Amino acid sequence: MKITIALDVDGVLARLHDEWLRRYNRDWDDNLQVEQITEWEIHKLVKPECGTHIYKYLDDTTIYDHVLPEKDAQEVVQRLRADGHRVVLATTSTPKSMGRKYAWAKHYGLVESTKDYIEVGDKGLLRADVLLDDYIGNLEAFKGWSVIYNQPWNKINHHTLGINLRAIAVTRVLTLSGFYDTLCRWLA
Repeated sequence: MKITIALDVDGVLARLHDEWLRRYNRDWDDNLQVEQITEWEIHKLVKPECGTHIYKYLDDTTIYDHVLPEKDAQEVVQRLRADGHRVVLATTSTPKSMGRKYAWAKHYGLVESTKDYIEVGDKGLLRADVLLDDYIGNLEAFKGWSVIYNQPWNKINHHTLGINLRAIAVTRVLTLSGFYDTLCRWLA
């Protein structure tokens, strides 16, 4: 069976947090590590004097000049396409950075054309069979098979967010290769 697979970019295919925290640590004389980002609202974990300023780094279009793909990102996307699946990158961007992630994805061979890329704030609008994302809120809104990409910030108590994981039947994967293997087993 051939399906449509939507893949999130930041925190799934792109190691955005490495560069984001590098810039923050440099500017705010801190040593915050990706493993310490244990909740989605990162402004609660940075120095108080930085606060919500942390999100301004995402408006800087040069940030993607230094972002690397997640391990196996290119290989897994190529394998999914070689298996005949439609692969679409579905990402949320800040208004100032719209389009920049497409150039990044194109550079790393993750998209073939603009038909493979969507910038969307509400992933519940996506018409795909599967969504792989690192934010549980996106998976809650999605109507298809929801797969969460394991990250330190999505291991929180989802009851505090008012999200019923049983109602959305989320599958957790640890790696992109693990996602590919899980998908193959699911489709077999």
